[in-house]
Amino acid sequence: MERECKNCGQVLYAQHDFCFRCGAKWIDYRLTPKAVIQEVSNRYLGIDNKFLRTMVALVTHPHHVIDGYMQGVRRKFINPINFYLIGLTLIGVQIFFIKNFTDQGLIGNPDGAPEGLMNVMDKMFDYIGLIGTVNLPIYALVGYLIYRNCRRYNFTEHLILSVYVFGFYNIYASILTVIGVYLGGNFGIISIVLSPLPFLHMFYAYHKIFEISLQRTLLKAIFYVMLSGIIYAIVVITLSILFALIVTQFFPEFIESFKIKT
Repeated sequence: MERECKNCGQVLYAQHDFCFRCGAKWIDYRLTPKAVIQEVSNRYLGIDNKFLRTMVALVTHPHHVIDGYMQGVRRKFINPINFYLIGLTLIGVQIFFIKNFTDQGLIGNPDGAPEGLMNVMDKMFDYIGLIGTVNLPIYALVGYLIYRNCRRYNFTEHLILSVYVFGFYNIYASILTVIGVYLGGNFGIISIVLSPLPFLHMFYAYHKIFEISLQRTLLKAIFYVMLSGIIYAIVVITLSILFALIVTQFFPEFIESFKIKT
């Protein structure tokens, strides 16, 4: 018996459970609590689901995920944007949990610290996902400059690599941070310990994708760190000057809040 796909209208035959045009599964059951739980479980916890497959492959064979996407493999793993959005969601959950369900908070309460500085740092954590996202083009630019003599990736392809790597980091770092803080660990220390991991993962991914030696990978990693430091210094100095000029001109009362209270 013929039937039409409910998503795209393609004709399906009775023995076909998936649409060969859009890939959607044919569903003909009513929604019940059991059906919803089973569907969510199969999608996010099942052995064959894309999320777990992508997570495992990014550890064992990152080139299969990243370079595969560049070469047109788009159905086997989660696409980079959706994957990164999952990480951003978990970052939001992490910040909400630590700010509302723990005593230490995100930055603590050091004695004598200027109130203005504390407010700025607290606000920064509210936008930590946005800040990390804005950094992605910088990582892509540095990768493009450092690895351009290996196998030619354009800027956009380096950006996709950064999206996968830092999306992956956001996912596991958020989970590990919440567990660590819940067990009594310090948020700041946990963040510092985890912070080098995405860059190590990035160098490993470049090593596998471009098939370069470990010695050459280490050398490029050193150049990557040096060039990143130079670019960040330029960006930070430029933004600091602009910020200081704007605040001094239009918000002088904000400067007063940075004076240390005695």
